[in-house]
Amino acid sequence: MRIIEEILADYLAGEPLSKEEAAFLKNRLMRDKGDKEFVEFWRVLRERYAVDERMGKDSTFAYRSILMKIRRKSRFRKMTWWSSVAAGIILFVGIFFMYDYLFMENIDSKITHLTSGKTYAELKLDNGQIISLTPDVQDIVHADSLSEITNTENMLVYTARARESGLKYNTLRIPVGAEYNLLLADGTKVCLNSGSEIRYPVVFQGDQREVFLTGEAFFQVARDETRKFVVRSGQQTVVVLGTSFNIRSYSQQDFIATTLQEGALQILLPDTTYRMYPGSQVVFDKKTNESSIREVNSELYTSWKDGYYFFDQTSLEEILSTISLWYNLTVVFEDPEAKSLLFTGQLKRYADIQYLLKKFEDTNAVEFIFKENKVIIKNKTNR
Repeated sequence: MRIIEEILADYLAGEPLSKEEAAFLKNRLMRDKGDKEFVEFWRVLRERYAVDERMGKDSTFAYRSILMKIRRKSRFRKMTWWSSVAAGIILFVGIFFMYDYLFMENIDSKITHLTSGKTYAELKLDNGQIISLTPDVQDIVHADSLSEITNTENMLVYTARARESGLKYNTLRIPVGAEYNLLLADGTKVCLNSGSEIRYPVVFQGDQREVFLTGEAFFQVARDETRKFVVRSGQQTVVVLGTSFNIRSYSQQDFIATTLQEGALQILLPDTTYRMYPGSQVVFDKKTNESSIREVNSELYTSWKDGYYFFDQTSLEEILSTISLWYNLTVVFEDPEAKSLLFTGQLKRYADIQYLLKKFEDTNAVEFIFKENKVIIKNKTNR
């Protein structure tokens, strides 16, 4: 029989186990802690965690071999959670949490049932007409001598018919708790996240392709050597020929974050210009006008468009800021220190959020109190 690490990795990734392996794993997870081999396995992980913290390294190093295997396999068949909390001292809170047909738990009744978002958008035409878009209606929603606009599944598709003098702009608005995709007339694909809006020409003209974004969107820009693609979002301008990148620029947030997945970008800000490379991120503070560039795992900032959220040593404030738009939550931190608690994990975008919140509470680091769509977060590490 294989070693326990391999069996555990396959289990968390949703791979089928033999009857012998399933029984073995269940016994190891559920039996008395006197099992020396199992205890030794987790002791090594805990020691590695503590050593990495003291040396200032990534404290999730101990989990990397399992994480890498899980990411290569079916990400969407299971939710897996490893959680760690940093509050100024080394604090190990739990090894990981998981659920399956062998280990399903009853969700605490105090957690409100919160549903995820949906696929929906509103299209505002150049003439002011507003058209509601849902994936169940697949048809031509508008056509004229300039273009044909088709709604197909969860994407709005533009097909150019002719070029005319003067630009005509349409606006696609995504309400809070919704998402939609857009295929522009030049072939550029845009995935729009909850609470976002994009204004764009029906057909691009002239020597550049320019759009205006508020909120969050992932762009896969169709390459055109003769015309640059320009995204304007507040005080930031992004210039590109052909690439894949994510922009988060919500009006209610104090920053603009641009993450490059493929290709190259030029970021124009009030006081500086950046040349970006794949795996880099530029963050601009709208209050101070300060900016910086850093290396990141782009999956952390683009996974939403693939149907899941992925967090890696991410602050609770950032996690809840990200998912609150999708689940239409108002978030209140009773203790500001709770904002800096760090968690690592993965969640399907259309999954019920109550499992995630229950597992956060199981760390004994935080407590969630719900009042309809308002959630109050209490810090339990200081008690």
